[in-house]
Amino acid sequence: MRDIEQPLRCPACGSDLIVGSHGHNIYICKNNNCGWIGNMVATEQSKPRRRLYKGVRTNGSVVVTVNGDPLKHIVYHSPSGFEWGYAGSGPADLALSILADYFNEARLDWDGRAWQLHQDFKDDFIATIEDDQFLIDTYQIDNWIYLANQSGK
Repeated sequence: MRDIEQPLRCPACGSDLIVGSHGHNIYICKNNNCGWIGNMVATEQSKPRRRLYKGVRTNGSVVVTVNGDPLKHIVYHSPSGFEWGYAGSGPADLALSILADYFNEARLDWDGRAWQLHQDFKDDFIATIEDDQFLIDTYQIDNWIYLANQSGK
């Protein structure tokens, strides 16, 4: 457990961070000129757990990676694999799998945050991708969760 007298520091500018609402490990930089919002993993170094999700569709084949490694497919809606660009079963599994990785949930958990948020994430992120490739960064997901909490989703 961290000592309260030693605040977390913003990875972008070094200013103190404040804890966001709703218990999602969201932190907000106190420096208004910075605007960093992020998800910090409680480690000795308090380094952010940055993940980059990349999807590429070529010749009808879809590959999705996280930091260069294949993203684990949490199979629920679509046994045939990931997709994006519409609101179907492939995009639902992609949303579920990205959020399961993001929240470090190794398997499908009906009470887990990935399961609870994946349909909204699919609608807001995955279904709206118009290209044959995409990049989604953990900072974007952090911001989406923060805004969803603010709007009461």
